[in-house]
Amino acid sequence: MSNYIYIFKNSISTELCKDIIKQFDIDKDISRPGVTSQGFNTAIKDSLDLNIMEHGREWTKVKEVLYRELKKHYQFYSHQHNKDRCRYEIDTMQIQRYTKNVG
Repeated sequence: MSNYIYIFKNSISTELCKDIIKQFDIDKDISRPGVTSQGFNTAIKDSLDLNIMEHGREWTKVKEVLYRELKKHYQFYSHQHNKDRCRYEIDTMQIQRYTKNVG
């Protein structure tokens, strides 16, 4: 199974990470408590979630970089596993804030 796990460290810059955190703090009033497919349960998921696809220009740079990086690494991963013909579509991007080792 581990053959199918792909990790690429430092795919986005420290500067962009700081920008994401800063913008999340600005937009925290429009974030929502995290839910799972089984509903709201902080024992499983205790986070604040923000769908950045639903928001305007302030997230444009982040969306562009994340989309580019996801696409690049998905293509690399697919090629490694002979899945070059797999289709993918990114219709949502969600930023989550959580406390480390909680929920």
